Amino acid sequence: MTNPDISIVVCTKNRAGLLAGALASLYDLATEDEFTYEIVVIDNGSTDETQQVIAAAAAQSKHPLRGVRTPGDGRDAAQHQARLPDASARRNAQHGGDAGERRR
Repeated sequence: MTNPDISIVVCTKNRAGLLAGALASLYDLATEDEFTYEIVVIDNGSTDETQQVIAAAAAQSKHPLRGVRTPGDGRDAAQHQARLPDASARRNAQHGGDAGERRR
């Protein structure tokens, strides 16, 4: 695949349980073949199973999906990291990484 049109950036830290569902929701978006996309997961220093979730998701996704590990300097730092060369597209879309989480 050449560079995608959009990089969907998911920033996360220690939310492996929510991340699996969030990434699954991005595997096969209805794009009508109007654009291509990749999924870039910025792991902000997780100490849980986040890396294993990313690896499993990469194996299941129909679109390129990869993880980038950062030292854990907070969400703003993770979002800044996502704007660096890790995201190959000229346009980025942010995804909260907590799809399906119930707000109380």
